[in-house]
Amino acid sequence: MITPRASAAERGVTNTRHVQVNVMTLMKIKMKTSSRKKMTQVMDTIQIKYLLT
Repeated sequence: MITPRASAAERGVTNTRHVQVNVMTLMKIKMKTSSRKKMTQVMDTIQIKYLLT
């Protein structure tokens, strides 16, 4: 019964690692999307300013 417990512990470690990697990738994707949204907003404001002037 010792070996299945060890394998379960190993699985837990690998799962936590995968979760950490997924969180990092999600954060990167969120940063990219937020920066893109900010850029589009800035471009929209610049276009509006040029149209007004």
